[in-house]
Amino acid sequence: MVLSKNLKILRIKKDVSQEFLSKEIGVSIQTINKWENDKCLPDAYNLLKLSGYYNLSVEELINKEFELV
Repeated sequence: MVLSKNLKILRIKKDVSQEFLSKEIGVSIQTINKWENDKCLPDAYNLLKLSGYYNLSVEELINKEFELV
């Protein structure tokens, strides 16, 4: 799924750990790990928090294919 890949790429590009991101948006490290490994999806509220953190629209976060360059 594009979203799980995007979440991992965006976090790595921003050079933050899962622990740091989890504290920034108010979820557990395990939740970040599950999102990035396509075990579950963020709900609408957390999608909004993630899009705000990465300064992207929810649509970009979900549909755009980011690459680790």
